[in-house]
Amino acid sequence: MSSYENWRDRCRLAAAAATARGDDRSARYLGSLTNLSDDQVAGVCLVISANNQQSLMLTKNTDQLRREVAAHVKADSIIQGDYWDPEQQRGCFIGCLALGNYPDLNESTYGLPVEVQRIAERIFEALPATEAKAFFAVFPDAVGCDGKDLTKVHWQFLASELRSLPGRLTGIQAVIDPVITGLELLAQAKDWPTIAATTTAAVTDAAAWSATTTAAARRRQRDLLLRLIREAPVLEGSNG
Repeated sequence: MSSYENWRDRCRLAAAAATARGDDRSARYLGSLTNLSDDQVAGVCLVISANNQQSLMLTKNTDQLRREVAAHVKADSIIQGDYWDPEQQRGCFIGCLALGNYPDLNESTYGLPVEVQRIAERIFEALPATEAKAFFAVFPDAVGCDGKDLTKVHWQFLASELRSLPGRLTGIQAVIDPVITGLELLAQAKDWPTIAATTTAAVTDAAAWSATTTAAARRRQRDLLLRLIREAPVLEGSNG
């Protein structure tokens, strides 16, 4: 048996799952991968490995982040409901740092994953105005330093939110439990099949937010996110 036959089997399963959900384009692509030679598969694996290495993201320019946040706090330019108002020079959580809805820019400048920014933004928008500004103000202190890995924070956050959902019917809980398990695997940098992660992402996000719409719930989420960021590991070296 080829040393890559297990890889091809996973592609076949993924293709079948894509077909089942009506995604013919993905099914055709995944099906084509099963016909690659061992040398071709080895090449694909090298590319995937290189991409995974490049995807390592660490916080950077943290002192600059502190200065930017402090400047917006001092100028009282932090608002809700608008990413960035160029005339008034005011904006929201993401907007004050990127001067617009450009979380990718904040990611490249500060090493803050887009997913973490989006969670922070949703919490920010749901808090009372004074508390939202205070949340923005303390965010750099939670980040703390350069070289911190925040790439698992959003998985940890979502897993915690699903665990804290109020009691559900048995059938619904049976669907949520495997998702929690999968998110916990991702939070530990372990493998969770891509198809499972893709097909449950929307359900996870909706469930994590739909049952937690009160200000008290948002305060709990704020505290959880800040704690997870504070406790994120600092890796040797820095990417900036």
